[in-house]
Amino acid sequence: MKFCQPHWESLREAIRERGLYRFVAKSGPEVMGKMVADHGEAENFEPLMGAHNAILSQIMRIGGIDVMMDNPDGTERCPICYANAKHKEFCTDPVCTYSYDHFIERAADDALAEATRRGLVGTA
Repeated sequence: MKFCQPHWESLREAIRERGLYRFVAKSGPEVMGKMVADHGEAENFEPLMGAHNAILSQIMRIGGIDVMMDNPDGTERCPICYANAKHKEFCTDPVCTYSYDHFIERAADDALAEATRRGLVGTA
């Protein structure tokens, strides 16, 4: 499972727009250290992976573990693209335009709320 490039870039931009990009880890080992050690401490806040994990958690809650599997062609499955495709597959409204893309904005908003709660950003 891996976000597709467009969804990953949208999530990164949403984090950046909220002024949280300075808290994003610069490397894989750094992000792992923050995520493993996070017990609500300010120095362990990682908004990008936190938002990523929140999106994945919600999509798994809705659609189950299949989101973690590879696509039939062996490529990694983007959870948002998968949720969108599954909705389209099973929706009975022929003009439906629903998309799970809004999960990106919601997860970024939640990251901002968490940064505010931890005192990392102001409330103005």
